[in-house]
Parts: sequence; C-alpha cells; structure tokens
Amino acid sequence: GINAEYMGDYVAYEKYDRVYIEFGGAFRWFKAEVMEAEVDSEARAYTVHLDNGEVEEGVSGAYLSLVHHGRVSRAEAEPWVSEAAVREIIGEELGTCGGEASSCCV
Repeated sequence: GINAEYMGDYVAYEKYDRVYIEFGGAFRWFKAEVMEAEVDSEARAYTVHLDNGEVEEGVSGAYLSLVHHGRVSRAEAEPWVSEAAVREIIGEELGTCGGEASSCCV
C-alpha cells in the first residue's frame, strides 16, 4: 500500500493556518484551523479544530492541505477603529443625559 506520510509536499503549518484535513482515512476532506503545532526532534503534530466543532489532536501534516496561512493575531493587529472613535460613535447613538454623557457611554 501507499504510505500517506510521503504523499504530499512538506509544509510546516502554524497556529491559525486554515487547512483541509483528511479525516478518518477515507479521502474525505473537511475545513479546519490549526490550533497548535507540536514540534519534536523528528516530526510535527498538529491540533486542529474542524469547522463542525470537533477537535483532532496529534494530526500528521500528511493529512493536512493548506488553504491559506493564518491571519495576524489580535494582539499583533492594529485596531480597525480607535477607542476615541468608538466613544464618539456610541455617544452619537445613545445621546447624552441632561447635557452630560450617560454612564453607559463612558
């Protein structure tokens, strides 16, 4: 038989990468996201979260296919809207109470 470990090009996946996972050895592919990459001296194993809610641990990269690399994490991203702009929008939507900003706007 064919050893699936050697079927595709080697790809080192990272956290947040979108992938297809070949599930159950039946050549059925499902969309998923890499949650964790475990690296030891000989191999990589991945924890992936399937779009249907299931989580698979210890998945070999041979059973994954890259859709696209992960987006920038929230900690590294610039906010789309500044805090001052949000406060301005909220203040305009909720109005003021007697000329003063209500406590829900602060």
